[in-house]
Amino acid sequence: MSGIVGSRFNTRGSGLVGSLGSDGQIFTSSGAGKSAVFEAAPGGGKIAQVISATDGVLRTTTSSTLNDMSTALIAAITPSASDSKILVTCSVNMQSSTHSWYLSLYRDIGGAGYNNLTDVGSYDAFAETPGAAKGLHVTMHFLDSPCTTSECSYRPYGGITGGTTLNLNASTTLGTITAMEVLA
Repeated sequence: MSGIVGSRFNTRGSGLVGSLGSDGQIFTSSGAGKSAVFEAAPGGGKIAQVISATDGVLRTTTSSTLNDMSTALIAAITPSASDSKILVTCSVNMQSSTHSWYLSLYRDIGGAGYNNLTDVGSYDAFAETPGAAKGLHVTMHFLDSPCTTSECSYRPYGGITGGTTLNLNASTTLGTITAMEVLA
């Protein structure tokens, strides 16, 4: 016999479970050779909120130091808990004609100022045909642990060596940035 018997759950000869679970609990193993039990469902890993922004305007820089590449490509999210993580994805099209360029993801917490989270790396245009425009689609992913319930803003910063121009959203492509709160 299987199914619910009175206030107990019978699983085809495997024995009775002490009682039925309460709302939100799951029926799971308590270990090899032991009876199954009802326990609280595991927490964490759930997406609590998603914030995104797009920018289709061509943005340029000639700076050799990393600087803000877009005033529109910002994902500002306020975590609901201090132990939440923030998964950030930024996808842009970059282009330069010469020299090496750099791209990183920066974060600001509560207006205290932007700090570098990642050094995604660089692209060396000299490795290709000199003088020709070089385009590259770049997607950055970063799992941040800001440990705060203050607003966190994320944005791309870029720079180029040699005093030439670096383009963001080149060829009128649409840059996107998305921030997702992942509950602990």
